[in-house]
Amino acid sequence: MFFEDCLQFQILELLIWGWKYRNKLMRER
Repeated sequence: MFFEDCLQFQILELLIWGWKYRNKLMRER
């Protein structure tokens, strides 16, 4: 249970980081 929660949290963090990174790239264009 705890491990699953940690995994989900990591995936969420990765998605948010990727979304922010993509926005940054779009802005620079």
